[in-house]
Amino acid sequence: MDKATKCIVIIKDDFKNVFIVQKKGKRTEPKMWQLLEVEVKGKSTEDKCIEKMIKKNISSILFNKTAIKDYVLDEETGDILRIYSGQLKERISLHKDFVKTTWIGENKLDELDFIPEHKEILKDYFKSEV
Repeated sequence: MDKATKCIVIIKDDFKNVFIVQKKGKRTEPKMWQLLEVEVKGKSTEDKCIEKMIKKNISSILFNKTAIKDYVLDEETGDILRIYSGQLKERISLHKDFVKTTWIGENKLDELDFIPEHKEILKDYFKSEV
């Protein structure tokens, strides 16, 4: 399996809901919902980067982490975006860079403003979970 340059984590619960966050931004920019993501840089492994990102952003630990899909970001360089899913078993404590969190099901997907790439990833995820 090729090494990903970027990873997105879909945190799910037992009821097929997923965890999404809203980052702080400039006052003039709309606040968009998104999944948790991390860039994999240098000699770091995907696992280490994901573990650090989860710990930093929501002060929790991800369990049952599974790679579920790859997207090619750049054909020439071979850059890959790898999607993982997993579950939390601890309480969430949000980092100051985020303003809101929520759990949503597939039926709420079109009601919220998402980063377009993340919305498409969630649509794919919900299709594959049926």
